[in-house]
Amino acid sequence: PRHERRHDERDGKQLTLEELRALRKRLHSYDRPVDMRLVFYERDLDHPEETKPVVDLFDTVMFWTWYGKNVAALEKNFRAYRKIAPTKPTLLGIYMWDFGGSQPLGEEVMKAQLDFALKLFRAGEIEGFVFHCTPLVNKGLPEVEMTRRWIIEHGNEKFGCGVQQAAPTAE
Repeated sequence: PRHERRHDERDGKQLTLEELRALRKRLHSYDRPVDMRLVFYERDLDHPEETKPVVDLFDTVMFWTWYGKNVAALEKNFRAYRKIAPTKPTLLGIYMWDFGGSQPLGEEVMKAQLDFALKLFRAGEIEGFVFHCTPLVNKGLPEVEMTRRWIIEHGNEKFGCGVQQAAPTAE
């Protein structure tokens, strides 16, 4: 699969750092500046010296774990990412399927991922979440249903709140 290839083996053109800088300058020059966002997978941690200059050019990073088996190392991997980008605005990508393993993620793994995501959000370490579920939402997967319940339960929490905020009540 394409996601298993290293960055230097991808199809299509890869931008140089100079081209990325020029793109960033152009996007930020508009009357309504456009942010550049980077998709960052845990495998990108393997070469921090190459990765950091790229990450630095982006406004926001979306941190993803491609292999379900790597969710167990999510906290360790996120800490390693923060060494590369200690203050970079970050969204945590949340899969509801193990795309790397081509199998269901499993409810325990899903719960662990959601628990860690909420911990980061409450601590103000991430700005929010990106849920990838488009092809899965109507398949009856337990991970999707768990995520729906999680969003209902935690959807009104505020960034960096430290504790769960009560949902507003209708009057």
